Amino acid sequence: MTKQKTVMLTITEKCNLNCIYCFEENKSFKTMDLATAMTIIETSFSEADADEEILFDFMGGEPFSEFHLIREICEWTWAHDWENPYAFYASTNGTLLDSESKSWLTSNKDRFVCGLSLDGTPDMHNANRSMSYSQIDVRFFKETWPKQSVKMTVSPLTLPSLASGVIYLHELGFSVTCNLAYGPDWSAKELINEYTEQLAVLVDWYKQHYSIRPCSLLAMDLHEVAYPGNELHKWCGMGDQMIAYDIAGIKYPCHYFQGMSSSTLPAEKLWEYDYSRIQLELEENCKNCILRNVCPTCYGNNFVTRGKFGVKEPARCAFKKASALATVAIEYDRLLKKGVNIEDPEHLTEDDSETIRAAWYIQNAALNDDWSLSYANGGA
Repeated sequence: MTKQKTVMLTITEKCNLNCIYCFEENKSFKTMDLATAMTIIETSFSEADADEEILFDFMGGEPFSEFHLIREICEWTWAHDWENPYAFYASTNGTLLDSESKSWLTSNKDRFVCGLSLDGTPDMHNANRSMSYSQIDVRFFKETWPKQSVKMTVSPLTLPSLASGVIYLHELGFSVTCNLAYGPDWSAKELINEYTEQLAVLVDWYKQHYSIRPCSLLAMDLHEVAYPGNELHKWCGMGDQMIAYDIAGIKYPCHYFQGMSSSTLPAEKLWEYDYSRIQLELEENCKNCILRNVCPTCYGNNFVTRGKFGVKEPARCAFKKASALATVAIEYDRLLKKGVNIEDPEHLTEDDSETIRAAWYIQNAALNDDWSLSYANGGA
């Protein structure tokens, strides 16, 4: 089975926007040189396991402020034969693409994919991302990479429009990866109340649009709740299946630790940790929660703000529980629309049985305000 390793290249610290939730507080006008990028790519292939596919992910700042460097790196790589399969990807705000870059991307769309950050409706996006919506050729992204989702980040400012934003992006034809911004304070009770209300609107909309896959906030893997097992899953590949290089070619376990974002520890100190075990730093209440393997976290943010990889932002717990209940509501409705008789367990498919089992755990946990793994044993 092919494994994937993500190699992030921060090719520039420049960005033309000033997004209100950006954690890159030390941006500059510095840029990676071609020789450094070539060395990183050669090293990545030489160190790769035989069964690894490499995803080279161009990062910034805004990577397309250095489009010509991106093109040079890619065309140099494509001109060589490498033993491992690989692909190129870039996360972009979409505002700097011109006719030249769009023509090149169109020609290479099968081996270079762009992920667009689009924060919902034009008003939401403009509030978060420097009034930049009108600068984005949204149709270009949809037509060039029709299966690629857009990344929608929610700030406390745009939270009251969460449902409208997700629905707007679906109506443009996109699938939606959605998250609450890291950095803002989410502890105010009115924010979780607003979030719950917004999820209720989304649940009703998805019930009427059965064929559309719910956004990532409402796409929980219920198998992981139905059968939580003994293993604590690692949320991302940080430090082993994902590494990041800064503009000078210095290797970090994640781009969150680079000087542009943080100066918590020098790179050599960061490599003293065992990144295959950082999930074990979870606090006990997280380790014993039925949602433990479906509750996303940013290990980099945890470490920078709380000093440990596994110590999550406490306020996010209530948001994830709200997402769990909303996911159950959607999945129950899908079962009913399929004509599943939930009172006839002998004739349920395995997937349907898992959905019902997970729903029981989640609903009872919410009712009793007890989200412990005891519910995985029948609530004992």
